[in-house]
Amino acid sequence: MGENRTDSRGPPSAPSVGAVDNDHMDYSETNFDEFSGYGQALFGDTPYDEADEEADRVYEAVDDRMESRRRRRQEVCIVQTKCQCYGKDELMI
Repeated sequence: MGENRTDSRGPPSAPSVGAVDNDHMDYSETNFDEFSGYGQALFGDTPYDEADEEADRVYEAVDDRMESRRRRRQEVCIVQTKCQCYGKDELMI
């Protein structure tokens, strides 16, 4: 079994360097990295269309909104901490 077998389609041809055989992609745990995922592009052969661009814009807008909320909460926390440290009862926002 494996790469060097022959079947009714004939003998296997040597894969070209850098070629990806979509029928035999290795999705095993040995090819998975916890940080970067699989070593091969899972959707590399699909076209990037208008729906993908729209989804990217939506995700970017959500990321921007979440970042601004995080920044605002961080600023409030810093002000509260400073007020507690210096003994002020009122927040100066």
